Amino acid sequence: MTLGRYPELYLALARDGHRQARRLLAAKVDPIEERKTERQAKHVSIANSFVSVVPK
Repeated sequence: MTLGRYPELYLALARDGHRQARRLLAAKVDPIEERKTERQAKHVSIANSFVSVVPK
């Protein structure tokens, strides 16, 4: 699992990402699957907002 690329990711953000991943693991949740689910929800939200803006 990656948290981001070096020059773009600050140490504080990396530490926060690590803590969040550890919390998910403690709750028996796969952090990678959780990230995939969040991305899919974001894409659906964006697609829905686009559909609502485009006239039929």
